[in-house]
Amino acid sequence: MQELKAGTISYEQAKKEFALLESSVIGDVAQAAKQGREKMIAEYAFEQSEKLAEEGEYQQAIALLREVAEGAEGYEEAQKREGQCIEQWAEALDGQIESMRENNQFEEALAAIEEFEEVSGSDRFSEKSKTLLQEKAEYDRQNPLISAEITSVKDGRLYDRYEYNLTNHSDRVLKKAEAVILIFDENGDPIDSVWGGYIKDENGKEIINAETETVKEVALQPGETKECYGYADNDAVKYKICVRSAEFEDGETWENPYFKVWLSEEKDRY
Repeated sequence: MQELKAGTISYEQAKKEFALLESSVIGDVAQAAKQGREKMIAEYAFEQSEKLAEEGEYQQAIALLREVAEGAEGYEEAQKREGQCIEQWAEALDGQIESMRENNQFEEALAAIEEFEEVSGSDRFSEKSKTLLQEKAEYDRQNPLISAEITSVKDGRLYDRYEYNLTNHSDRVLKKAEAVILIFDENGDPIDSVWGGYIKDENGKEIINAETETVKEVALQPGETKECYGYADNDAVKYKICVRSAEFEDGETWENPYFKVWLSEEKDRY
């Protein structure tokens, strides 16, 4: 223990040496080695966890405190300090979440909550997670990099032609976009599409009224809107559209984070 405090040996090496001693002797000597190892672990955990918590490294602090085994000297104190550390983490996280919300960093906030829940076992942020998911969905809906909007439907002899505007809201030149069209009859009920069946819902079930529309080599400039069109089944009367993904001329790609929400909410009824 003195060598550890002096810095001439690492914490991990000290544990190994105690373990070797404990396994190589018997009786009172082995018991003394065991107690010495447990005491060293507790003292090191108490000292270092306090420093780590002050630095905001709560997960590392908790991990150290959890090395103090049940039944060992200092176990109850370690449990107490772990609870205090979790509470400090929660208080700090609460402020961090609010800051991330203000900056629309919803994914970062949700990831921070998930990490806290995994380590602490606490669900104190469960309601906040639900709120963040709702806010994220609304933000994603209102702020797509690429959007599409149905503008008109024209009758055709074999297939109806739907027209839509494709808009580039990003600061890059759009090369390719893939959108999904949902088709419905005059009553607003889904129609079984002859070109559908390739898109599945969150449960893996094929969506009968979904069609894919791809625009290639579009060279759509930032802020520019392009008039596009496609064809659907002749029985289709009403249409919905949402961009699923995009590729830019600089090689960057984008997956619309709102797409799955849109598909789940819009596929069953116009």
